[in-house]
Amino acid sequence: MAVDMTMTDKKNKEGAPSDSVGYGTERRVEREAEPENLRDGKALSDFLGDIFPVSEEEGKKLLSYMEGHGYILGGRQGELYRRGISQEDGGTPWEPYTIDDAVNDASEWNYRMLLEAAGAVSDAENFDEFTEKSGRLDALREDEKILDGMFDRTGYGKELDALAVTLVGELIRDMDGKGGLEAAVKKMAEGIKAGKDMLPDVSSALKQDTGRKR
Repeated sequence: MAVDMTMTDKKNKEGAPSDSVGYGTERRVEREAEPENLRDGKALSDFLGDIFPVSEEEGKKLLSYMEGHGYILGGRQGELYRRGISQEDGGTPWEPYTIDDAVNDASEWNYRMLLEAAGAVSDAENFDEFTEKSGRLDALREDEKILDGMFDRTGYGKELDALAVTLVGELIRDMDGKGGLEAAVKKMAEGIKAGKDMLPDVSSALKQDTGRKR
């Protein structure tokens, strides 16, 4: 019995890693598996590369909207991830995400903020307040231009463009048919509604008016 225990102890010393080494290895693998936090516009631009080219300014704007709504973006092995950074619950686990969804979410947030800012300008009680609120609205409109340019390059944007081309083509063709312009416009309106219902859950702002608000 004593001989068996001695042999076992020898094997443990010579062939098996110690508990401390095993624990350190597990921790190291776990850290390596975590997506890398994309902290600035350049990091996001470099990560996306040719898959979805963005400028440093576009990347910075997108990350700003993410962080402003409680999220950060990360990357691992060419895949994009998102994580909540709520201080109340200590953050949420990383979840798979796409650049199309990131741009669409930011566009939606921008649209809602624009509506709120426009309302605040209308409700301004004095000139100083009007000037302040107008400045906020102008800044959001500049954000809108940047996000619009990015959205046009997403799969969602391309689907909306294709839908618009199809509807315009049908309108022109139907104008020569029975009922003329009035019937053609009515049919196009029905087509727009049907098209929007078939589209993915993209920004309501961008689905409005055949998916293109601006």
